[in-house]
Amino acid sequence: MSKKSIRRPRAWRKPLAITASVGLTAAGLGIVAAGSAAAAPSVTITVDSLAYGANALSYSANPSECRDKQSPATCSLSAAIAYANAIPAGSGEIAIVFDDSLSGTIVDPGGSAGKMSTANGSNNLTGGYSATSYVINASNPVTIDFGGDIGFASELTDWGSNGFDIQSDNVTLTNFTNIASPETAIVIRDVDGTTISNGACNQIKDSGGNNTIWLEACIVIDPGTSGGVTTNTTITNMAFEDPWTTAIGVDFDGLVDGLTVTNSSMVNDRNAPNFLQLGRDSLTENAVLSGISVTVPDGKSVAGYAIYPRARANMNSFTVTDSTFTGMRGAFIPEPGAQEWNDITITNSTFNKVGQIWDDGPGPVNNLTFTNNLVTNGTENGPYLRGALNMDQATYTNTVISNNTFKDNNWRGSGDIYYQQVGANNVIANNTWSRTQAGDDGYQNAIRDWVSAPSATDSTGWTIQYNHIEDYGHAANAYAPIWIRNRGITTVVGNTFGPNTRGTIDPVQSEGGSFWFVSNEDSGTNNNIQTWRPANAVFDGSNVTFDVAPVDPAVGGNAHNQPTAPVSLGVFWTADDNAEVYLGQIDNVSPGSVSIPTTATGGFIRVQTIQADGTTSQYSGLAQVTTTLAAPVITGPTGGSSGDGATEIAGTGGPGNTITVTDKNDGSTVCTTTVAADGTWSCTPDTLLTQGVHALVATQSDGTNTSPESNQVNFTSDGTPLFASPEVALAASAVLGLGSIGGLLLMRRRRQTA
Repeated sequence: MSKKSIRRPRAWRKPLAITASVGLTAAGLGIVAAGSAAAAPSVTITVDSLAYGANALSYSANPSECRDKQSPATCSLSAAIAYANAIPAGSGEIAIVFDDSLSGTIVDPGGSAGKMSTANGSNNLTGGYSATSYVINASNPVTIDFGGDIGFASELTDWGSNGFDIQSDNVTLTNFTNIASPETAIVIRDVDGTTISNGACNQIKDSGGNNTIWLEACIVIDPGTSGGVTTNTTITNMAFEDPWTTAIGVDFDGLVDGLTVTNSSMVNDRNAPNFLQLGRDSLTENAVLSGISVTVPDGKSVAGYAIYPRARANMNSFTVTDSTFTGMRGAFIPEPGAQEWNDITITNSTFNKVGQIWDDGPGPVNNLTFTNNLVTNGTENGPYLRGALNMDQATYTNTVISNNTFKDNNWRGSGDIYYQQVGANNVIANNTWSRTQAGDDGYQNAIRDWVSAPSATDSTGWTIQYNHIEDYGHAANAYAPIWIRNRGITTVVGNTFGPNTRGTIDPVQSEGGSFWFVSNEDSGTNNNIQTWRPANAVFDGSNVTFDVAPVDPAVGGNAHNQPTAPVSLGVFWTADDNAEVYLGQIDNVSPGSVSIPTTATGGFIRVQTIQADGTTSQYSGLAQVTTTLAAPVITGPTGGSSGDGATEIAGTGGPGNTITVTDKNDGSTVCTTTVAADGTWSCTPDTLLTQGVHALVATQSDGTNTSPESNQVNFTSDGTPLFASPEVALAASAVLGLGSIGGLLLMRRRRQTA
């Protein structure tokens, strides 16, 4: 036996606590495991040749090249897989590894010679195939570890050939440099527990960048059409580049349960592939894509999508998280056709320069969650003009679109979020919009509601709340950032509009126009109710109080309807002509005076009126806020009490305000201080109070405004104390010859009277 044949394989560098003795059974392939260790395979097969076809014609009848290692025979990968396939069930895990001395690429030169299968077949994603280089159909778990510096490729002449065909459970392919084949690199059948990891599947190109093998797909999951199901497939740490059709695909009619794709990437600068394609009439359940990066380089025009469900491709529990998509035509875009999608989550991901994030087809979408994503630099890319999230065909239930950032997008003919069908319990909330480019097209909205409910009093099933929108509406014909177009009740509350969004001081524009803040465009949109309007707003340091009343006649005459009282009011503050701060909602309001807490000073307020049935108005005109500080309160000393002239005075006021205590008897200032953050203050007289009654009052000032006087406290001072401080008392005791005891007695008297 040569030294080369007994080298330790790269995957098992340490001496193992096991050996595998091979004894021929009646079938000539018995395996007897002599010992075992928890982390090691029961059988290890070492490949010591990268030649393809040298043993290919003998592998099925004579796996002894790998089993017995008889010189001069070598163990090719074909022979190693054939040997693993022949080992009886129950023999334990099988590891196929490569000798330390090997590196490079196994090349299938084409033709039928050496193929483990020459059977013709087809899948609907890539078309027909004529042969397969390697078929894994073992009775035990098999891991093929390429060691990090070995790969496989078929020549271009081998048109229609698959690389690996996995037909048994618990197969792992790992640590390969590249696997590429003219049809599909890796096919996974109706099996359980396949893992593809730590490798690459790249289109092989010549020096001019032209494809040399026309790799159609990297990984195709093909459970078949006869009730087969592929379960618990894991694809991790994979790099894909320029496959012709898709990096990962589920074949037509396939059922896949448990697909996990993590920490994998695809770069596409030539072809039009998808990262994940779901075949027609397939069902994918319990899928997770995490840590995915899909990139089309700048300057490339490529028509592929990140996720491409073909017609009638259904999904249950499908999650995309912590991923990045850049430069492609679309992210989650289906082929036209009905579908049913349930429990779809897209979260914590970035979409940069993507033509469209989401589209749908006719059919139900239940429990869509789109949260904590960044959508930026979006623009039309191809025929899509309906914005980032285009929800125009499906019926949506329990949709949550929240806490996303939409930044510097320009969809021209639509909004970042566009929906058109009546749904149920759908919420768009707490998202942020901003733009920095100069100007915008007239039809650019943040949110466009195009739903037509059965009647004006029926709900559309959508709520828009607590979003913040900045820098929209600069073009003269730009519609409102939130544009509610058709019939029905869409509840729109608590949305704010920053100082760079087009604002207005004209109540006719904000209350009845189509170009400011929120627009109820049609006469049946939110019943086109006329908002109430605020007046006489006064800030007292902690609350703004204002009068509110219906606007009669309504703006636009009969075009607006009066809301039914009592109503709720959403209250907004602005420094100028927008609505950048939401102060909150006041419920059960009838015409009259209301108040709401705030720390904002000056500026203006405007309101939005909300009926009990969820009908919401446009935003009202402005009421300027004047400031009148509330009077502070003196809490000590209590009225009618007495003490010495240095008694502490305490109370409450507005945090940060300056307190001035005066004696109303003569108007003199007693002391000043600043209100603490908790609203309390205290000070001692700057000059000791003389003997007699003092009428103490306090005022507070914020630097601009001064409050009325506080409650008056009548305090009787028993005159200036004999000694004002312990130090003075001790010094005086020495002068008077009283000693330290006399000084302490004087100090004790002062403390008691204080």
